[in-house]
Amino acid sequence: MHKLNSFLNQNKIITIIGLISLISTSYFGKVGLFLFILCSLIIIIFEYIFLFQRNKKFSPYILFIFSPILLINYSSITDFKIRLLCFLFLIYIINIAYTKGSKKFKLSLINSKPITIFLISFILFSLSSFILYFQDIHLSGDEPHFIMITQSIIEDGDFDLKNNINNKTYFKYLPVNIQTHTINHKGKHLSYHMPGVSFLLIPFYFLFNLIGGIIPPQLYFRLAASIINAFFALSLFYLLKLEFPGKNITAFWLLFISIFPLIFHSIHLYPELPAATLMISAFVFAFSNKRKYLLSGLSLSLIPWFHVKYYPALIVIGVVILFKILKEKNIKHFIHFFIFPALSFILLTIYCKTLYGSFNPANIFPKQNYFAIPISIRIRALLAYFFDQRDGLLFYTPIFFFTFFSFKKRVKNQNILIWISLSYILFHAFTTVRGAYAPAGRPLIFVSWIFIVFIINYIYSIPKENSKYILKMITGFTIFILIWLFYYPLFVYQPVFSYTTQGSSSILNFFSSDSINLSILFPSFLNSPKHIHIANYIWIILITMSLLIFYLKPFKLSFIKRKKQVISLILFFTLTYMFCFYPRVHLINKNKYSDKNISFFNNSKNFVYIKERKIFRVKNGNKYDLFFDLKKNKNNKIIFNITNPEKVAVVIRNGKTLLFNTKKHKRNIFSTELSELKKLTVNNKTVIHIGVETEALKSNPFLFLKINSNL
Repeated sequence: MHKLNSFLNQNKIITIIGLISLISTSYFGKVGLFLFILCSLIIIIFEYIFLFQRNKKFSPYILFIFSPILLINYSSITDFKIRLLCFLFLIYIINIAYTKGSKKFKLSLINSKPITIFLISFILFSLSSFILYFQDIHLSGDEPHFIMITQSIIEDGDFDLKNNINNKTYFKYLPVNIQTHTINHKGKHLSYHMPGVSFLLIPFYFLFNLIGGIIPPQLYFRLAASIINAFFALSLFYLLKLEFPGKNITAFWLLFISIFPLIFHSIHLYPELPAATLMISAFVFAFSNKRKYLLSGLSLSLIPWFHVKYYPALIVIGVVILFKILKEKNIKHFIHFFIFPALSFILLTIYCKTLYGSFNPANIFPKQNYFAIPISIRIRALLAYFFDQRDGLLFYTPIFFFTFFSFKKRVKNQNILIWISLSYILFHAFTTVRGAYAPAGRPLIFVSWIFIVFIINYIYSIPKENSKYILKMITGFTIFILIWLFYYPLFVYQPVFSYTTQGSSSILNFFSSDSINLSILFPSFLNSPKHIHIANYIWIILITMSLLIFYLKPFKLSFIKRKKQVISLILFFTLTYMFCFYPRVHLINKNKYSDKNISFFNNSKNFVYIKERKIFRVKNGNKYDLFFDLKKNKNNKIIFNITNPEKVAVVIRNGKTLLFNTKKHKRNIFSTELSELKKLTVNNKTVIHIGVETEALKSNPFLFLKINSNL
């Protein structure tokens, strides 16, 4: 008892020292009141849930003591804030994986009504919709084209999009020009998209016209997607109840609908989740104790209206259910199951023949010779679905990789689930098609529910603490990435490789700098690299070896239990070095401005050089990062001539140091000696960061800067 009291007193001292260290670091880094309150709430919430004060060996407060390293070599206050949040989250990832104690999750929705499950899902997805709206994320990719079909159905009573394209009627919900997604058939401009999503949007578009723009279109159609895809969350809940009877699957359900990729895809108007909803519903209706073959057949009958890529999986589940019915020898069940698919097939062939002149739905899409695609590209596309740093799930959602470790213990209906997923994934990889400018992971979204079942099966089958240590660590990183994706949602949108040669992911570039390139550590399969990307082979070998070790058990992982604290510390310092030590600076030559006396890198958009006037046009309301090359600025002096028509606030900083702040005059001159400013070392180059912050003003969105070294 005396030793325990002694430790608790010592633990309190460590806690106090750690918190003082973190508070002092935050103060000197000038994080601001909002971030300070946010960090305080994070600390309080994690302490309440995980009870770190009771940990006798390891607590986050010990690691807080190392927070002063964050003050070394950061470029700006924004860079420091990112460091601080990364530091805090990494500490908690390490400690949550290490600690045993936490408050038990007691919430159970097992006996809740379907409307309750639906509303919880809708509220969660709606919150995400608001985040994307306030981050100015517009409708993109295929989304406006699905809405355009709906618009034509309601306002014109047809599927011909010629007038919609010529008159740009899509400006009603997307005020930017878009490329056409149509084919010309007998003078009609018909979409090459299947109409399933557009049909779902009909009641929402009626309401959109009725309310007359009360809700901004960008937000309105995100909320419409939230309602549509809340049915996916509902069907997933009942699938998990079916597959894991007697278990409280509430926490798992909440986790998976809250993390990437489902949380992002749920607020987009794509066919994957609605089609998956129908597939899950058909599965649940057919395999539950109270079989409802009429509803199962109805669900399957609607899937063909969303995309032909779902047909292989549709055939697999249809054949399995058919054999199931034949074994039951019940003609009534047979009729119930086939009545709606037969009707849907007739209607679909009429739709295709009438509009597109062919009975085959595949002829709606632009013709491509998939058999001419080399097998190596198909294999690379298949690997990319899982491993690619831009489009796969390895980095975005590493918890999904426990799917491959779930087959030691069988789950209900395992074979049918495997065949559904394989039929879809292999067919998709065969075509190598990837939807343009959509959130990462889109090729696997249709069968994501099968992965979730296998992951939960894995979790229920691992009683050993060392295995749970790895699981909690990987789950922590999944949530870590999710937080940063919400911080800047554009990280999840990247163009397909036919439009870019960029092989690295945006979020890895964000965490990287010219001093450390994290993208080389992760696979890149979608593009044909000019040189061998070693990470591709390393990750494949590591995962293959892990699977062999797991299933063949050549040796046990008991060393993790013995050395857990050492492993945790090594991970913490390694990750802190990677994410929190180097300034996030990319000195890109194409963004370089130089004359005979001055040279700097501009890493910001809307900071445009007008060559004729030798002046920079700067959009108000943004923050801009300029990095001056100390060796190439000969006069050791920088002068800003500011033309400020509306007298907006202009703030100039060097790191955390305020250099200039005024909005009183239409013209201002600011000058400083470079040698007096804080210097940064970026990849053996000495630069000086100068941040320019401008106040937003709609009436005149621009001001003008001349930057030179002479008055």
